[in-house]
Amino acid sequence: MVRLAPPPPAAPPLPRAATPAENLGLALLGLWTVVGLFLDGWAHENLAGLETFFTPWHGVLYSGLVAMAGWTAAIVQRRWQAGWRGGLAIPPGYQLGVAGLALFGVGGQADFAWHTAFGIERGIDALLSPPHLTMGLGALLTLTSPWRAAWSDGGGGARPGWRVFLPVLLSTALATAVVAFFFMYLSVFTGSDPSARRATASLLSSKQVGIAAVLLTNVVLFAPLLLLLRRWVLPFGSATLLFALTAGLMGALAEYRFWPAVLALALGGMGVDGIGWLLRPTPAHARRVRLFALLAPLLVWALFFALIALTRGLSWSLELVGGSLAWTSLSGLALSLLLFPPPLAQDPPAGA
Repeated sequence: MVRLAPPPPAAPPLPRAATPAENLGLALLGLWTVVGLFLDGWAHENLAGLETFFTPWHGVLYSGLVAMAGWTAAIVQRRWQAGWRGGLAIPPGYQLGVAGLALFGVGGQADFAWHTAFGIERGIDALLSPPHLTMGLGALLTLTSPWRAAWSDGGGGARPGWRVFLPVLLSTALATAVVAFFFMYLSVFTGSDPSARRATASLLSSKQVGIAAVLLTNVVLFAPLLLLLRRWVLPFGSATLLFALTAGLMGALAEYRFWPAVLALALGGMGVDGIGWLLRPTPAHARRVRLFALLAPLLVWALFFALIALTRGLSWSLELVGGSLAWTSLSGLALSLLLFPPPLAQDPPAGA
């Protein structure tokens, strides 16, 4: 009598990878959380006598965290019910996000204890306090879950539509805004305006601060954009959303007193999309990537200096402006070399 082999176990009906809708939901809840972060930053910078942990801004921030945690738990629960067990119930790309939620929660409790013991910090002190840095790291790990999920999944291919790519782009833009937030003390959006009438007080001269702010902001914006180019052909409008969202949130911290910088970066994002449309930079065309990385920062910061000159008056010399433009362009090229390194030479055959 022939014994038939038992049939293989049926695959779980629900794919392990997160769906675009699930990624978009987490990204939108991340927007809620990041808005709370920037409201809290605005309050610390602009409201006097802020001496309590229980504020509306903290309410928005922490409720966003709870909503992200609930959404992530629901995603994991769906896969558990579908038959995925253990760590397999967590979609690819979400493992670090789960760890980030736990880290954010630990940082939030430490933040309450820190405020109780040492009071409410202001300025750079608040940005560099250990609880806030812990929360920032946790937020970044969680916010980038949709980006990591899409990067590892590959379902949208190299040329995704907006349905697949919008969660990725929103996730990247929010993470970029959080990084910019923690460097607000050296930012063109919050006071390092290269105009003598608006210079930020510093131990360094206003020109040195302004140059450093331009270069740092350039790296913060272009590094994630070039990273996205390693994996996808970006839909038109990607740079505009990335730059405009970051600039809009950062500008709110100073109540848009430095609005020319916000406008310049938002318009500059449109110009970067135009350059990308003309050059079509992809990993298969390294020279196009290099040219894109050289020209795009040059356009953005030329527009920035032009708007500052027209609206505020520019006290910098042509040498300072031209040198700053050159360094933004060269730093873009350097980022492209790091993210798109030249191929290594082939090893010689054995015995050669």
